[in-house]
Amino acid sequence: MNENNEYSELIVKYKSGSCSEEEIKRIRELEDNPDFIAALEEQWEQDVLFVETAGIERERQFQQVLARIEEDEKIKVIPAVGEAASPKRRWLKVAASFVLCTLATSLYFYFQQPFRQTDAARLTSQDSTVVPGRQTAQILFDDGTSVDLEKINGDTTIVRPEFSVSKTKDGKITYHFPSGQRENRLVYNTIVTPRGGEYKLVLPDGTQVWLNAMTKIRYPITFQAHIREVNLEGEAFFEVTKVLNGDKRVPFIVKTGGQSLEVLGTAFNISNYNQQVVTTLTEGKVKLTYAGAQVGEKFLIPNEQSRYDIKKALFTKAVVDPFYFIAWKNGNFAFDNASIYEVMEAISRWYDVEIRYHGNLEKVRFSGSISRYENIDKLLKTIALAGGVRFERKERRVEVM
Repeated sequence: MNENNEYSELIVKYKSGSCSEEEIKRIRELEDNPDFIAALEEQWEQDVLFVETAGIERERQFQQVLARIEEDEKIKVIPAVGEAASPKRRWLKVAASFVLCTLATSLYFYFQQPFRQTDAARLTSQDSTVVPGRQTAQILFDDGTSVDLEKINGDTTIVRPEFSVSKTKDGKITYHFPSGQRENRLVYNTIVTPRGGEYKLVLPDGTQVWLNAMTKIRYPITFQAHIREVNLEGEAFFEVTKVLNGDKRVPFIVKTGGQSLEVLGTAFNISNYNQQVVTTLTEGKVKLTYAGAQVGEKFLIPNEQSRYDIKKALFTKAVVDPFYFIAWKNGNFAFDNASIYEVMEAISRWYDVEIRYHGNLEKVRFSGSISRYENIDKLLKTIALAGGVRFERKERRVEVM
């Protein structure tokens, strides 16, 4: 058997959980072999579709890979490879190069917990009907009636007594009034996404909003001349359109969970799940105030994130990489050292499944990104490989162990 065939066979067996102790030892001996790494990349990318992150992030993850391999010396069933320090130091130097940086994300998942492959292979699926979320939402009118937007074809108009609302092919919602007369009183509509749903809409002022699963946004069908205000529950990403009234900028305000956000910029993400309001700014500037809390006015600039604990009325702020907090808008899950509880909560909302936990999983962390449109069993197997847990799925219930 030539070396390339040997490498491919080892990797396939490793991924299927059928490696013997000697074969796992052989894999560890090949840690600094460029041909083995090339085979690893080729084989792994066939099954797992990861979204590449910036070069610095990939290098950081690659160094975590090496640290994890050294930590695994405590696993007695696998003998430590002699004189391994020198090759690893050489790898750290090579990791800065372009070639290995492109491998880092895949390698991180691959080696994060290499000797739990057998556990990952025990993932069972009793039912294949669990599918990723989709573009679906309901629009609720002020009289209590509702329309399922998923069932409306593009370029459709819904006629109401005092106005009509149109949905274009790209999902834009627009309002029309008889004889050009705009409604004088404030009339509100609400758009709601269910578990396993998302939706993109355009507000009457041109502001674009991406709604994540289990989200509700309430807005007036026409904004007032001096202020624009919406109410949010769940998670949404906003790109706010600048509107002037004379020479004055009309403020745009988002209220959620006791927090009032006034837009002084254009793009931001707000998440309000589990009594936590998390605001992540990507462009411009925002001002935050809190009703009834001794917090005072707070401001965010790009790459800053605030967290507000509703029950404790506690405010914190930190610098973050927005990539991990807006990836959902672009069709991906992305996590940076997130707990397994955070990961599974996002999966539960998107795939509309129930999660049950067994044992203490507080130390299980997960970093990386993967498509939100992946098959759920494949996604769970990937997380099992990376995070030191295993899963059993029975229809719409996922057991985490």
